[in-house]
Amino acid sequence: MSALAWRNSGISYLRYSNICAVVVRRTLKEPFYSQAKERDVTNMKVQKWMGGKPIAKTSMKKQKKKNNTSIS
Repeated sequence: MSALAWRNSGISYLRYSNICAVVVRRTLKEPFYSQAKERDVTNMKVQKWMGGKPIAKTSMKKQKKKNNTSIS
């Protein structure tokens, strides 16, 4: 297997590393699984700009679905 198998399969390194992270998290036993699950949260900030100045800011926190079994 090539060292760059992710590239040969047509996915980006970011996608490859996300797949690996999901697989590792699924193999953890308690209490490590619960701790990793708590860190599996996406934080995002959306800011609108008008005339070169910020006009509104919204913070969002998205938790990944509990039963999401799709990796691809």
